[in-house]
Formats: sequence, structure tokens, C-alpha cells
Amino acid sequence: MYEAAYGLHTRPFALPPDPGFLFLGTSHREALAHLVYGVRERTGFVQLTGEVGTGKTLLARALLERLPGDVDTAWLYRPTDSVAGFVAAILRELGETPADGADSNALVDQLNRRLLAAHARGRTTVLLIDEAQTLGSALIEQVRLLTNLETRREKLLQILLVGQPELRDLLARPALRQVAQRITARYHLRALSRDEARAYVRHRLRMAGGDENLFTAPAMRTLYRASGGIPRLVNVVADRALLGAYGDGARRVRWRHVRRAARELDHQHRRPRRWPWAAAAGTAVMIAAAGLWYLRPVGGDAAAQWLTSLASIRENASYDRPAEAVAALADRQGVATATANGDAVDCSALDGSGFVCLHLRGDWQALTGLRRPVLLELDTGGSTTMVLADGVTAGQARLYRDTAAHTVSRDVLAPVWQGDFMVLWRPPALTPIPATVGDRGEAVRWLRDRLGAEAPPDLQNHFDRRLAERLGTFQQRHGLPDHGRLDRATLLYLLESPDPAMEAR
Repeated sequence: MYEAAYGLHTRPFALPPDPGFLFLGTSHREALAHLVYGVRERTGFVQLTGEVGTGKTLLARALLERLPGDVDTAWLYRPTDSVAGFVAAILRELGETPADGADSNALVDQLNRRLLAAHARGRTTVLLIDEAQTLGSALIEQVRLLTNLETRREKLLQILLVGQPELRDLLARPALRQVAQRITARYHLRALSRDEARAYVRHRLRMAGGDENLFTAPAMRTLYRASGGIPRLVNVVADRALLGAYGDGARRVRWRHVRRAARELDHQHRRPRRWPWAAAAGTAVMIAAAGLWYLRPVGGDAAAQWLTSLASIRENASYDRPAEAVAALADRQGVATATANGDAVDCSALDGSGFVCLHLRGDWQALTGLRRPVLLELDTGGSTTMVLADGVTAGQARLYRDTAAHTVSRDVLAPVWQGDFMVLWRPPALTPIPATVGDRGEAVRWLRDRLGAEAPPDLQNHFDRRLAERLGTFQQRHGLPDHGRLDRATLLYLLESPDPAMEAR
């Protein structure tokens, strides 16, 4: 309807996954690399998880398109609960006709013959199970048994499990540990960052033949808050916002169009709890819009001030002062900074002290695992801002403005903190970083010692799959992406942990 008005040859935010519109954020690129590695190395089991709408299916399709021509693929979506039906579906996907009336054992024998024949012709077979979190125990056991189909040297079937975060919980059950132990590559897909979401929108507009600046900057900020960086929600809200702008006769999509679209679709991402006005007086937090923002418990007349402050925030205003925030964090750690410069949190204000800024995303558990001050990125309803925090426990955190400290409960912070934070630290001189399976170097030797992962003397500096599994366990315990790779974030937590060797066991 609106395509011609905005010079588009197609709808840029249509929901059906279209590989032609593929956009790879940082998390997506890392995930795709892990998937390609797992398939090419014939490791047996590969796992990809992510929240609904993060692009798991589109990424899986991108993987299949990147596989060489000597790979046969079978794609199952929400497989049947019947073991026989499950194996029969694999055979059909591979172009085979299941034997009439055959039981599960006979069908597995037929599948084994098919795989052996393909292997003899130099072909690899990949089974992709989408929505794998819906698998019952019987099917998961059958999946495990399928990995036993092998020659003396390698697996005949590579299995990729794609599912929602519940898949990780499912495989963490003690009864399924034999399956979990066979997963040699795993990755959890994250939402897009603010900058990635902006690039994502512009990419899709450009691919559809339109102006990549069709959405104003305030509209982009509102879109990110409404979607939380979930690509599917970005598409839904952006499409409706375009329709609204067209109906208004607007030349560009503005923040009010996005806000109206989000409300109509009821897609406000992680919306703050809707407190009754009377209840807000006893439990609200106060947000100040000058200098470095901070929160503190308020009550009585202060609640009215808080509500007025929220109401006064405009969508096209920017209240965050990242350079000030970085300077406050540095000062808290006794690190000298130069004059604040620029509007981006690029940490260029550091004066060669050896400290660097590390941007992280995690849950509350990730915060409690650090023993240093952090900058929390808060969504204040009208803009994003940074707040200095430390003393994070299971139930609360201390927030600062200047020298004043305010203790705030986790429940109060939950509606305005979506998991983004930043730390300032001095990384050790270890190479290579990042390090992954196949790498060698002092960083690998250090990692083995830190995790208590023994190896023969000639392999002490070799990063093998067993070390990756051990590191993945450590990452899981700290709420980090459990990709089994030594990146800067994992290195930080290894240094912070009092005894990572014990934790990893």
C-alpha cells in the first residue's frame, strides 16, 4: 500500500524470512561461524538457541546456503512425537521412501544404509531440527542414538538443534546429560544492539530500493525501545509505522508513528510495570535529567516529582552524557581521564592508562559476578542514559550521582535496565585473544591453568574441544554466551572469579 509513496519496490519489513534481506549483527556473525565450523568439522552435535524472533530460522537457512554442494540436508520443524514418524520424516527429507509398516528399528537401519551410501560417494548429511525445545524425551534419546551412526573415523550424520532458550534448560536435565555432553559447538543468539538495529533498518530499506534515512533519528530510538532489538519485532513495528506515516501523508517516519504502531500492536518490549497512581507513591524511583542520572527510592511528594519528570521527557530529546559517565566510572577506579569529548561511549577520554572499556550484555547474575563498579545503561522512557553502580548483590545495587549513594532494589531496576552495561578494566597481555578451538599460544596455556584443565606437556598451549566444553560450562555459570571461546568478556570473568577451576568442574 505504502511502497510507491516511499519509492520502495517491495515491503522492506515483511515477516516471512527472506535470505535476500539477511543482515548479520555481531551475534549473528559469530553464531554463523560456529554453525559452519561445527558442520565442516563433522563434530556431530551443534546447538543454536535464541529468543523468539531473533532470527534463528533465517540464520539456519543462511547456513544451508553456505554449505558446499556435496552436503545433503534434512530440515525438520517441530517433529512428531513418534520415534518411527521422526525417523521416517528424516528419510523423506533425504529423498527416500520409508518402508511400509516398518518399526523405528527398521527405519533407523534404512537411514543408516542411506547415510553409508552417501558417505561412500563423498557426501556429508546434515539434519537440522527447528523448534527443538519441543522435543520429548523419547525423541531426544533417538537423536542421541542417531549420532552413533558412524564409520571408524567420523560421524555419518551432523545434527543441528535450533530452538528457544528452553532448549538449554531441557538439555541441562541430569537425565539428558549424555546428549548435552555430545554438543561440541553451541551458541546463544542475542538481540541486536542499538547501533545494529539502526543499521538493520537502513539495510532493509536500502534493499527494498528506498531511502535508508526514511526513519528519523528519534523514530529509530523509539523503534529500538519498542522492539528491544528483536528483529521480528523491529519488522512488525516498522511496517505498521510506515503504514501510519503514509496515512498521515508524512514524508518521513517520525517517533510518534513508531510509538503509535507499538501501542496498536501491543509490542512494547519489556514495558515497565503499569503502577496505579496511588501505588506508585510508595514504590517508585526518581529519575533526574541533569548531569549523571541516578535512581533512588522515593515516597510521598517525591513520587509526584518522579511522575512529572517522566512525563516531561520528550522522545526527540537526548539526556545521556556518555563522556561524563565514563569519566565518573574512571574516577571511581582511580583512573585519570582527559577532557570529555564526543557523544559516543568510545572511552577515548582515557589517557593511555592501559585501561579499556568493555561493553557487555547479560542478566543480573552477570552483574553479581563482577567485583568492580559498572555503568548500567537504562531506558528512562524518553532516552537511554548511563548510571554508575556497584555493590551489586542478589537483591539490590548501589547507584551514584557525584558522591551520593542510593541503594535500589533489583525489582525497581528491572523495568528500566535491559541487560546492557559497561566495565573499565586493564586486560592482561595474553595472546591470542580471542582464542578458539585449534589456536595455540600463551593465552591457551593460561586458560588451562585457570580452569584446571590438564593436558600433556606438548598440548598445554593447544585449544582443543575438551577445553572449549570446559570453558562453555564456566560461561554458562556466569550468564555469558556459552560459545566455548576465550573472548575479552570471558577473560574478565575468569579474572574476577575467585576459583574458576572449582567452578568449572
